Amino acid sequence: MKLLLLLSFLSVLIHVCTGKQIQSLRKTPYRNPVSTNNAQELLDLAVLAEEPTMEPTSEPTAAPSNPSVAPSIAPSMEPTAEPTTPTITFSTKSPTRVPTSAPSKQSMPLLTFDSIATIGGATSNTLDLNGQMAVVNATATSMGISQNDVTFKGSVATAETRRRMTTGMNLFTTTYTIVTTTGVAVFVTTGSSEDLYAALTTAIETAVATGQFTTNLQRAAVFFNFPALANANVTSAANTDPVVENPSSGSDDPVLDDGAIAGIVIGGFFFLVIVAALIYLYFSKADTTKVKVVDSETEMLNVQP
Repeated sequence: MKLLLLLSFLSVLIHVCTGKQIQSLRKTPYRNPVSTNNAQELLDLAVLAEEPTMEPTSEPTAAPSNPSVAPSIAPSMEPTAEPTTPTITFSTKSPTRVPTSAPSKQSMPLLTFDSIATIGGATSNTLDLNGQMAVVNATATSMGISQNDVTFKGSVATAETRRRMTTGMNLFTTTYTIVTTTGVAVFVTTGSSEDLYAALTTAIETAVATGQFTTNLQRAAVFFNFPALANANVTSAANTDPVVENPSSGSDDPVLDDGAIAGIVIGGFFFLVIVAALIYLYFSKADTTKVKVVDSETEMLNVQP
């Protein structure tokens, strides 16, 4: 009971104190923190802020430039009549108009032999013209001679079937081993023919052993557009015995072959037959004319009395 009386007394006391503070605040006049002089200064600053600091210019600072009457570079008056055509030059000289009556006389010994190369991993069993050119180029490059000194003679191919294991599948691939034969013909300019033959055969055998022949063949296959030899490899190379053709000696008169001699004999025989027939016809006609003259004279004699 005493606690309730005490709490009610405290609430009344708080209410009375709060009401007096509110009344005191209402009775106190509002004071502006800005004085009269400060307000005038703020007003002047606002007016100055509204006015521009400088008057705008009546004309632009720089007059625009007049546009150019004509372009800086005048175009050409007339187009070219036709495009220029590039000139193509050939390394070989133009052939003579009239062929020579006889081949030129050989002045140096000619070394000839065949080179037999075994090529594995080819994807075709035949070599077209591009494939043949690739083999010829690779052979000449491996020997260090000109491509014109090598000719393609033939090839023989055998099939090879290989099994390749893949994931859950057995794939069979067929490649071919091609044995090619090329002919080599080189003039012996210096040294002996034996030394030249030994140098050429050693060069191609070394190229096979080092893999340079294979590299040359693959490059040639790409250059001559024959992909069947693009991944092939040369496994071996063999060479036949050399044949040396010495320069021709004696007179420069051409030697007739057996066919020419037979033609001359047959032509001479028919010529004699025709001449004999003409002579026989001539004398036969003369005898007939003589008989007719004698008969006409006999008839004239019989008519006279």
